[in-house]
Amino acid sequence: MFRPTSKIQQNQVQTAIIGAGVIGLSIARSLTHQSKHRSQSQPHEILLLEKSTHISTGITSRNSQVIHAGIYYSPTVSPLKSILCVGGKQLLYLYC
Repeated sequence: MFRPTSKIQQNQVQTAIIGAGVIGLSIARSLTHQSKHRSQSQPHEILLLEKSTHISTGITSRNSQVIHAGIYYSPTVSPLKSILCVGGKQLLYLYC
């Protein structure tokens, strides 16, 4: 179980994220990086809430961890699925 590194008071939290799966952790990471680049005297406090005792034990743990290339989706039959799959793959590689 994760504990806060410092005592956080309710009026100090700017953002609360519910769920410590891939999406919740990615959002928390992104907000942390954004707040580091801002010139603020006080840091942006993020509260990450997870019902489980460990992170990424929900739906995230059941992910097949396969990055689909989009080659099976025909641009004529399902153009949106094809575009989003290929674009999502490129974004994921860029992110990782």
